[in-house]
Amino acid sequence: MVSRADPFTRRAVLAALSGALAALPALARPAAAQGATTFRAITIDTSPLARLGDPRDAELIRRNLSRELPAAFAGRVTGARGAPTLVVRITSLSLGSYTGTASGGGGGGGSTVDTDYLEGEALVVPAGSKTPSARVPMLSAVPSASAGAWYLPDNEERRIAYISSFFAGWLAKRV
Repeated sequence: MVSRADPFTRRAVLAALSGALAALPALARPAAAQGATTFRAITIDTSPLARLGDPRDAELIRRNLSRELPAAFAGRVTGARGAPTLVVRITSLSLGSYTGTASGGGGGGGSTVDTDYLEGEALVVPAGSKTPSARVPMLSAVPSASAGAWYLPDNEERRIAYISSFFAGWLAKRV
């Protein structure tokens, strides 16, 4: 004998499932895109790196970021007068001497020195101010072999271009 008071009828279960399925598209929207900050402009400052004695690489990074940051922040640089400016400051670059992996002494595993690092920060500077309202530190690390063959003459330039692109992409996700 079937009780008419049973709350789990086929119709009730199907109605609940179809309601849950109808709500899924609303949950699939990316949350970051809803509240992403827009900027009036992006300024790139590589002078801290140049002051460390590396003006050639500082200029190369500045040129690469000038290309990569607008692409990474596409739709977020509006030029609006009241919007803040994003200042991207590069403070250090370290290119590992890529020769593959180095083995440690004593046969106990090894260590690697084949990682490239690019360090900097993003400063959000409100319109009409010189004082940042937010600071986002950033350290990017990529394998030295990421940019291709080490023996090609433009190896360092390709490595710098690769890590600059990587830095820009992650910065856009964090700011």
